[in-house]
Amino acid sequence: MQRKSTKTKIKIVWLTSLIWLGLVSLTLAGELDDLVKQALQSNPNLKAAEARYKAFQAKVPQAGALPDPNFMFGYSNVPRSTLALDVMEMSGIELGLSQEIPLFKLGLMKKSQWQMAESEKESYTALKNYLVSQVKQNYYDLWYWQKALEVTLENKTLLEDLSKVASVKYSVGEGLQQDVLQAQLEITDLLHEILMLEEQNKASRAKLNVLLNRPPQESLKVTEEPRFVDLKQGETELQSLALQSSPALTQEKAMTGASQAEYTLAKREYWPNLELGASYMIRSNRLQDELKGEDLLSFRVGLNLPLYFWSKQSKKVQETKWAWESSRSRLEGMTNQVKLEVSESYYQLQSLKEQLRLHNDVLGLQARQNYESARSAYQVNRIDFATLLKAQEALYKYEIDFNRLLAGYLKTKAELEEIIGKALEN
Repeated sequence: MQRKSTKTKIKIVWLTSLIWLGLVSLTLAGELDDLVKQALQSNPNLKAAEARYKAFQAKVPQAGALPDPNFMFGYSNVPRSTLALDVMEMSGIELGLSQEIPLFKLGLMKKSQWQMAESEKESYTALKNYLVSQVKQNYYDLWYWQKALEVTLENKTLLEDLSKVASVKYSVGEGLQQDVLQAQLEITDLLHEILMLEEQNKASRAKLNVLLNRPPQESLKVTEEPRFVDLKQGETELQSLALQSSPALTQEKAMTGASQAEYTLAKREYWPNLELGASYMIRSNRLQDELKGEDLLSFRVGLNLPLYFWSKQSKKVQETKWAWESSRSRLEGMTNQVKLEVSESYYQLQSLKEQLRLHNDVLGLQARQNYESARSAYQVNRIDFATLLKAQEALYKYEIDFNRLLAGYLKTKAELEEIIGKALEN
C-alpha cells in the first residue's frame, strides 16, 4: 500500500511539473468545446435573445418606410333631399388618393431604430458570452468537485492503511489504542466530507446540464484534465481589447447613438409634414356640361402646422436632449466599469498564478516529503501517531488546495473573457 501511495504522489508531481515547465500547453479543446457548442445550440434563453434581436432587425425597414397612403371613395355634390347622382351637373362619384411625407425625418427614424437593433444584437452577444462563461465555470467546478472527491477517497484509503499500521503496532505492544481510535475518527470525518463532496458534485452537474438544456439529473462527468496556461496579455492590453469588443460597452454605445438620433429627430419635428393628394370625379350628369362628358381631376398639397411648438416640439427636444446626455454619461461610466472589472480579474489571476506556483514549487514538495518522512519515522517509533496524522492532513490539504486554486484560476479567466467579449489566446 505504501508503494502504491508513493507512485500516486510521484504521478501527481510529474503532472504538475509538466504544467509549470510548459510541456503541456493546450487547454481543453475537445470535451469543453463540445459542451460550449451544445449550449449555444440548445439553450432556450439564448434562443429567446436571438429571436428578440431578429425582431428588432425587422423593425428597421419599417421605421424608414413612408406612412401608408390614404384612399378615398365618396359621393360628391349630391342634392340633400334625394342624394341622387343624376340631378345636378356637378354630382359624381369621387375617387381620391393621398400620401403623407415626413420631411427630413425618415432617415433619422430608420437610424434610431437601427441603433436599437444593434443594441439588442449586443445584448444577444453578451448573453452568448455569459453562457459560454457559465458553461466553462460550471465545468471547472464539476472538475474540482470530482477531483476533490477522488483525492478524499484516496486519502480515506491512506488513513485506513495507517489505521491498520496503528492496529498492528498496538497489538504487539508498540503503539497506543488511542492511535487506532484517532485514525478511525479521522476516517469517520472523511466519510462526512465525502457525502458533502458528492452533494456538491451533483449540484454542479445539475447546473451544467441546465445550461445545456438537459435534465438536471442526467449523467455528466469531466473526463479531461484542465491545464494551467498563463496569460499572454498585460493589464493595459486587456483593457484595450475590452474597450474594442466588450458587448456591454458596445451595447451602451448603440443606445447612445439611438438617443442622439432621437434628439436630432426631435429638432426636425419643427418641420411640417407634407401631404400630397389627387382625386378623380366620375360625373353622372353631363347634359349641361360644356366639356361634353369630361370627368374632373383635383390635386392638392397640404402641410400640418406645428403651431403649439412651445408645449410640444420644444419639450420633445428637451426630453431627448437630456436622454442623450444621460446615455453619454452611462457610456462613460460603463467604460470605467469595464476597465475596473478587467483590472480586478487580471490582479486576481496574477495572485492565483503565484499561489499555484508556490503550491507546486514549495508546498507540494514539502508536504509530500514531510508525509513520507513521518510515515517512515512512525514505523520505527521515532514519532507519535499524532505527528503522522498531521503530516498526512497537510498533504491532503495541499492536494485539495492546489486543485481549488487551479479551478479558481480557470474560472476567473472565463470571467475575464466574458468581460472582454472574446476568447483569449493561449
